[in-house]
Amino acid sequence: MADDENIIDKTPVDHGWGTAADPEAIKQGLAELQGGDSRFWRMPNKEDWEFAKDAGRFWGAIPTETAGIVKNFLDRGKGNIGLGAYNFYQSTFGKGKEGEITVPWEQIQGDEKLLTYLDNMQEVHLRNNADEIKNRGEIWNDHFYDMMDKYNIDREFFQDDSLAAIDALNNAMWKNDDAENIQKLFDLESDYNLARSPYITNDEDYDGTPESITFKDELFSNTPWEPDVKIIGENSISFPYLGDYTFNDEGNFEMQYPSVYKPLDQPGIEGLIDKTPVVGDALQKWQEFVTPEYSPEPELFRKPGWSLAGMGPMMLRAVGPAAWKGAKWAAPKVAPFAAKATGLGSLFYSGKAEAPTIVPEGVEATPENLEKYGKILMGNQ
Repeated sequence: MADDENIIDKTPVDHGWGTAADPEAIKQGLAELQGGDSRFWRMPNKEDWEFAKDAGRFWGAIPTETAGIVKNFLDRGKGNIGLGAYNFYQSTFGKGKEGEITVPWEQIQGDEKLLTYLDNMQEVHLRNNADEIKNRGEIWNDHFYDMMDKYNIDREFFQDDSLAAIDALNNAMWKNDDAENIQKLFDLESDYNLARSPYITNDEDYDGTPESITFKDELFSNTPWEPDVKIIGENSISFPYLGDYTFNDEGNFEMQYPSVYKPLDQPGIEGLIDKTPVVGDALQKWQEFVTPEYSPEPELFRKPGWSLAGMGPMMLRAVGPAAWKGAKWAAPKVAPFAAKATGLGSLFYSGKAEAPTIVPEGVEATPENLEKYGKILMGNQ
């Protein structure tokens, strides 16, 4: 009987899971099930559903991503998918060009996707360059306080009013014709402001609304494990996870090629979708659900569910050579571009993607080799 009692003590029955259960005991039993007691099965919680949803987003994105890659390659290669792959590689992972591009503010403000991307771009830049920004701010502060001491300006008197302190120092430097230090403080402040933003906001009349934004290659920050924003032509910029933008013949700064993750963002396709509101709305919602946000460093790629789902191909390979050979045999028969979608999609955010349609097997897909074999491919068309 003692043994039976011990068994009963270790089962949920002891907590009221019966027809004559005490209400408080039922609550206790439910709390144990939902609270993670290792002896019992646990009810899924919000984190579990988020994990499952993000994993589903990875695999659910493959059809959208496949269509995006195929369309992107065809558009960039004007029907030649091999040349399109080369152009995509160069635009997304290439070195980029030096220079600057100024875009009128009203054009940026009228493009919700671009405006969202730039807001996220600013946030990512501040986070990734926090040390440099702090360093430049300290250099300005050091010189500013050195000048205050030089002109015997009371720091304590102005400690709660930095603008008044700046005015007092400027007046003192102008009275003493100290043009050298006036210019030095201005240059240090400019350096600090430039460090704080990946682009220049041109507010010439100081009314709080900029007239334009200038994108400059030297201001773009490097985003770890991601392809970087870069100038790719005289009037063109590549924004990863948003698309390539360029000035058209009418002088409008517009998307030329969308992100491979978001093929429905193509201006022509958007117009077509608008004509079929029910289907079009459903497709747009699906695309936004399964694909990353408009950002140079998408949050989706750091979610555990998405990341672990992306390890699926590697886990499959670990099962054994037979399983891997079977998967390689089935993939081209199910979807000719599935391998490209999985390879490029999984590596897009890590900056390691290659264009496997151009270079022969065993040859490294460097930009030089891509260009070399791309020309050979074009000559054989």
